[in-house]
Amino acid sequence: KASVFSFDFGKDASVKCNIALPAKIKASLDGVNGKLTFDQPKGDVTVNLKNGKVSLAPSPTLKYNYNLTVQNGVTDTFDSSDDPKALKVKIQIGHGKILYDETESDSDED
Repeated sequence: KASVFSFDFGKDASVKCNIALPAKIKASLDGVNGKLTFDQPKGDVTVNLKNGKVSLAPSPTLKYNYNLTVQNGVTDTFDSSDDPKALKVKIQIGHGKILYDETESDSDED
């Protein structure tokens, strides 16, 4: 069975952190309010927020299959792949934004 790392930031709105995950590790985040940035994810991503902003900078060397939903707000356009090996990115936000960020380089990863 897979291990799970759980972070509970409670009601502290000033929490900021950077989390680096190895390739093929899935990230799943649930919250009420949040601002998240994913820089070239190398594993599946699932995000559920009531209110928030998610910025995503996909890796130019990987394929992603996107399932993006914002009930009230804005979602940028992402090129989704139908490749069965594509990484799954599922982001659901009640009120907010899902933004496409250009990636600078993939050379300093790994």
